Amino acid sequence: MAEKKTRKPGRFWKRTKTVALTLAFGFTLGSFVFVTFLLPRAGPTTENKAETKKRAGASSIRKASLDVREPDSIKPLGLMYEEKNIPKFDAKINEIDQALVQSLIAEGISLDVLEHQEVTQKEGKYGHYHFQSLVLALKTGPQEAFLNRLKTCFLDWANGARLLRSAQNPNKWEIRVQGVLTHELLFEPAAASPPVPGQKQPRLALIIDDIGESIEQARKLYGLFGSAVTLSILPDCTHTRNIARFGAENGLELMLHVPMEPEEYPEMNPGPGCLFVDMSRRTIHEILTRSIRQVPGLVGVNNHMGSKFTADTRAMDLFLTMIKKHDLFFIDSLTTPQSKGTTVSSRLGVPTLSRDIFIDNDQNVSAILFQLQKAEELAKRRGAAVAIGHPYPETLTALAHWAGQRDTSVRLTKASRLLD
Repeated sequence: MAEKKTRKPGRFWKRTKTVALTLAFGFTLGSFVFVTFLLPRAGPTTENKAETKKRAGASSIRKASLDVREPDSIKPLGLMYEEKNIPKFDAKINEIDQALVQSLIAEGISLDVLEHQEVTQKEGKYGHYHFQSLVLALKTGPQEAFLNRLKTCFLDWANGARLLRSAQNPNKWEIRVQGVLTHELLFEPAAASPPVPGQKQPRLALIIDDIGESIEQARKLYGLFGSAVTLSILPDCTHTRNIARFGAENGLELMLHVPMEPEEYPEMNPGPGCLFVDMSRRTIHEILTRSIRQVPGLVGVNNHMGSKFTADTRAMDLFLTMIKKHDLFFIDSLTTPQSKGTTVSSRLGVPTLSRDIFIDNDQNVSAILFQLQKAEELAKRRGAAVAIGHPYPETLTALAHWAGQRDTSVRLTKASRLLD
């Protein structure tokens, strides 16, 4: 009789263990591939290579800034906030502003010594620009150190700017760009301007664009300024509707930040909901209707990017005709000096304002405070001004500082109030 074969003990468990290990390895490998290559990650959609190169090559003096850290919850989530095609003359003036601020910081001098005495819009051979008269309360030694540092800055990264002592006043220095006087520096304490009898309190509208990806940004701005700050919300963002709801519940004035085609498209990407110059009337109507519905209670709009779109008369006519039907006002962000916004809106009867100051072209806390001071002085000179910023961590930090030290003779107000 043949001997009955018996299965060796443990063979079944060995096979089971091998299969389990194989499955575990496959699952781990699949998870790694998914997380590494397939899972979408937050981050910049496009990077402006020219701007990056310029910043990398700038003098190390640019690195000086206030050492203030912000919580991760209010950092921007990779959106491209603005165009970088600033007109060359405006860009040069921005560089001079940066040089003034960074020279003070590099010499260990507080920005409190600097005060805007006058900000006036002028027109020269290179277009409109803001002439600035600044007073610096500095003694002789710090004066010389500051001026030497400023000259170094001009040589390093604001090439073309010239610093000259005034022939009429030895305490006054002039800054000229391509022969045009852009800044005056007076080294003596500023005299307080007496109030003009019967003059209304100057007003400043602070608009924060590109809100949409972080409810924390909206909460922080409301905590700083209450309902006096105006939020311009991008469509189709993670928290577009949540921020609109938060704003409405707390009395904030809400605008729609309408993405528009820039000259550098597609290198500069305005994001979803963008209007292009070659779109039909019907397409523009459909896109705007969908975007407007995302921000219930909005009262106005302004353009996100749009250097190409706002310079096109036909495109702006189609856009502003619809804005009028919705009984909204328009604020031209002026991303190009060729904008047809004011001309077309005047013809159609759309209430319109134009941006006066971008406060954060240079994302440096001290430079942003300088621009806010400039906006205050412009409001005092003209009676009203419009300043626009973006939710950069540096901007939110600067606004937190400014909220506690700003010129209270200038009233912070909702944008729509400047249309009264």
